[in-house]
Amino acid sequence: MLNFTNLSVAEAMNSDYGRVGFNTTIDNVLDLMLENQWSEVIVVDETGDEHSLITREHIVKKVQEGVSITAPIKEICLKKVLTIDPETELTTARDFMRIHKIGRLPVKDDSGKL
Repeated sequence: MLNFTNLSVAEAMNSDYGRVGFNTTIDNVLDLMLENQWSEVIVVDETGDEHSLITREHIVKKVQEGVSITAPIKEICLKKVLTIDPETELTTARDFMRIHKIGRLPVKDDSGKL
């Protein structure tokens, strides 16, 4: 059995994700995710600033709710994204995710980048 005590988020985090622009259509984002085997992507605005993280599951849910796949990804991005510091203990991050009922927890470095 793995022991997660004293492991930091930085030691366990996944950094295999893509980046897409605010105005990229949902169908194009899904194509990129499938082609590159990404589970999530970072959404950046026109200046390249990170705006949100969006998962494949969130996209599918929104499309099933009636959002057009030709709509820009910015229409379904979460407004408030919870983040965590890379040096946080893994068990603390797990508890935070359980409390907030989230499946992904983006990590921000000292400069504020995901």
